[in-house]
Amino acid sequence: HPRSKLLVVAANIEQARKYTSWLQERGVPAKIATSDDSTAAYQTIKAFKRQGHGAVDCLITVAMAYEGLDVPAITHLICLTHIRTKPWIEQVVHRATRMDHLAGPYAEQRAYIYAPDDRPFRECMGYILAQRQETMARSPSEGRVGEMGLDGQGPLPLTDRSEASIQPLRSGVLEMRHQGLWANLPLPAVAEAPEETPRERLDRLRNQIEKHVRTHEQSRRLAPGTVNRAVYSQFRKSRTSMTEVELHKVMKWVTKVYPL
Repeated sequence: HPRSKLLVVAANIEQARKYTSWLQERGVPAKIATSDDSTAAYQTIKAFKRQGHGAVDCLITVAMAYEGLDVPAITHLICLTHIRTKPWIEQVVHRATRMDHLAGPYAEQRAYIYAPDDRPFRECMGYILAQRQETMARSPSEGRVGEMGLDGQGPLPLTDRSEASIQPLRSGVLEMRHQGLWANLPLPAVAEAPEETPRERLDRLRNQIEKHVRTHEQSRRLAPGTVNRAVYSQFRKSRTSMTEVELHKVMKWVTKVYPL
């Protein structure tokens, strides 16, 4: 689409400069916006929000631009950082999944998100998808069936692309692809991590929670079972019958209330 824009999120300012130079050397009119030059960054971000003459269509940044950045024309996102927390993943993904009212019908709009295919990132995306599926299962009337999944696995429920909405993401966006521009560039060898099954993810989460609970009890010299009773009192449900989303909530709660 002629309105399309690319946002690249780098790990630090030094890397952002390298990516900017690399893209410019290959004919991409990329601009950088970082906190070390706030005046220039402000002007660059303003140009990134514009269309037409003088507009910036490719922006490289670290944190200052993607946090709260509202540019519906962003259709391509490249995440090149080590951050793997769920709030960060959700926030950065939403830079590219907003509804652009000037880009045609909703069903024809697409977001292309590129990120390292590592286990932490996949786990975060799995959580987002599990949360979305659980929400749609509880309120099926709130969504509507429309566009196909990015990997062609069938229709996905759609909602308005608001800031609070979590868009459905299929495993296809996590697969490594090297087609199109610069496809002949050598890629570093990466050991492919085995894909976890849903049961394996549940077992891993339960084990992580149990390990955290026991470690806390031992470090505080609490009687065995003290924290588990508190967890049950808080959530009123056995962990063996919890969903993946519920287990993530338990893990977040115990690490906050019972830190190591």
